[in-house]
Amino acid sequence: MKWDLSRSEKEGMEYPSLRKLCCSLGPNRNLTTLVAGLMASHPQCRVLNHAGKRIFPLPEVNFLSEYSPETFERFIRYAVYLSDRGKHGLYGGSIEHSHAFETPEMRKLHDTWSPRKEPASGLRVLYWKESAVLTRYVRENQVSLQDLVKQESRLCFLMPVRNPLDCASSIVRKGRARLHLGDASITTVEAAIDAILVQLAWFLDLQDACPDSCFTFTQRDLNRETVCRLAAFLDIDPDEEWITDCLKTWELKPGYQHEPAHVTQYRNLIERYFENRPAWRERLSEFVPDS
Repeated sequence: MKWDLSRSEKEGMEYPSLRKLCCSLGPNRNLTTLVAGLMASHPQCRVLNHAGKRIFPLPEVNFLSEYSPETFERFIRYAVYLSDRGKHGLYGGSIEHSHAFETPEMRKLHDTWSPRKEPASGLRVLYWKESAVLTRYVRENQVSLQDLVKQESRLCFLMPVRNPLDCASSIVRKGRARLHLGDASITTVEAAIDAILVQLAWFLDLQDACPDSCFTFTQRDLNRETVCRLAAFLDIDPDEEWITDCLKTWELKPGYQHEPAHVTQYRNLIERYFENRPAWRERLSEFVPDS
């Protein structure tokens, strides 16, 4: 496969104002599409939805395989190009092809803010929403994200945290664990809960190593403060009108009812994986009622 943008008017375009390439990590069905929809509405952001299967085989743009400043710049150009087109599913491209835009609230947000988009040459943040596929690629290929951040200061990572019990139930009910969790062998809620918490613990270890390059929050943090913190992390303007409009879309569907055995397992795994993180044990425990 060859990297070729010869049919695109984007060929040769540079993005000197880009401050962040933010990559999502963790499982799918984990608030990632909601967050991507909000980012896509900001005038200084672009979002690439999925498209990993078109990027990873291309050494010219796959900076995760072998980093160089030139590869990183080619990735940015290619990703922006892809973000203007594409289709639904893993083929990816524009975030408008994602299921988030099936909701009237997200569509209204997009319609309100898309006319205010700055020219591509003024792009500040490119967000790559490819959580499960990217996480699997990084872990299977033993990519050192810590080393990459040292080489490329604009690179950063985001992992929102939905109620892990709800996330696990949603993934198993859909029957697409390879797509949503990066592991086709997972067929039970118990296995999904374990995998989700393992990925969160892995991300928190990365955050410890690279605190300025990682951002995470839980669904209980869907508030103005979190949007402001996210804007500061990405170095985009915290427009008050934009923040207010974003908060109008942050209405989550009710969670699932969970079997007592799953809740017990969840509590035990929190104690195991977050033994040395009391604050996170407490935050994760808030997702289930007291015994």
